[in-house]
Amino acid sequence: MTMNWWESAQNWISDKRTFTGLTGGTFADQTDALMERGGQYISFTHVPTGVEVRFKAFLKSFNDSYKPNWQSSKGYGRMDAIQTYDGTTRSIQIAFDVPAASIKEAKSNLQKVSRFAQMMYPVFDGSLGAQTIKSPPFIRMRFMNWAQNHNLDGLLGTLSGFSFAPNMNSGVFQTAANKEEKKYTMYPKMFTISTTLTVIHENRLGWEKTIVEGNKRAKVGLKTTTFYQKENELFKPQTPTFPYGETTAASQIVATSEKQITDEKTNKELMKSNQNKITETRQSLSKNTSISFNIK
Repeated sequence: MTMNWWESAQNWISDKRTFTGLTGGTFADQTDALMERGGQYISFTHVPTGVEVRFKAFLKSFNDSYKPNWQSSKGYGRMDAIQTYDGTTRSIQIAFDVPAASIKEAKSNLQKVSRFAQMMYPVFDGSLGAQTIKSPPFIRMRFMNWAQNHNLDGLLGTLSGFSFAPNMNSGVFQTAANKEEKKYTMYPKMFTISTTLTVIHENRLGWEKTIVEGNKRAKVGLKTTTFYQKENELFKPQTPTFPYGETTAASQIVATSEKQITDEKTNKELMKSNQNKITETRQSLSKNTSISFNIK
C-alpha cells in the first residue's frame, strides 16, 4: 500500500538528522522535518529586496486582532453620539522561541536574527554623499494558514519592530574564533522573538450585495402569464477564504420585505386584469344600489 504525500511527510522517524553534542554523544532532531516537510515555520520577507528568513514554529503566543474604527460626533439634542465608520484594521501579535539543537544550528539562528534586524531598515539610493530612501521596509509575514493572503503568500504589512531576548536559563554555546586575539563568541541555545504586524489589506473584503431575479408564472383570471419578479437580496463575502484559508458559505440569502413585480409588460397585464375586476365590482355595486333605491 503506497502512502500519500501527507502520510509520507508524517513519517518523520525516517527523516531525522543526527548531531554530535559537546560531550561527543549523538542525537536526532526531527524538528527539521516539521519545518521542511510539515510546513511548520514562520517566515518574514523584506518586500523591497525579496530577502526571506524562516524560523521553526515554536509558538509562544499568537493574537490576531480585528478592530472596526468609528468616529463619534455629538449631535444637539441626541443622547448618543453619531457613529461614522472609518475602516477596519487588523494586527497580529506573535511571539516564538528559536531553539538550537547544536552549535551549528545556533550559529544559523543568530545569522537569521541578524538578517531579520537588517530587514527593519529601508533601501537607500545613492552611495556617495547624502542618501535618499528608495523603498520603505514593508514586510510579508507567513505562518501556515494562520497568516497568509488569498494567493497563499505572506500577509503584507508593517512591523512595529521586534525584540530579541536570549533565554539565559538555557545557556549558550561558546567558541573561540581566534585564540591568538582572544576573540570569543557566544551563541544562545534558545532565544525569543516577539513582534506585531499591522496588516495592509490587498484584496477586497466585506460583503457584496446583489439581487437574484427570476421568471415566475402566475395565473391571472383564466390566463397563465410569466412575469419578472425580484426574489431575494444576495449577500456574499468578497473574499470567501479570508482570513484563514477556509471557504465560508458562498452566499447568504435574505428575503426582501417586498415582492415587487418589475416587468413592465406583465405589470400592464396584471393592472388591466385588476382594473377589469374593479370595474366589474363597481358596476355590480352600482346595480345593487340602484335596485335597492328603486325598492325604496
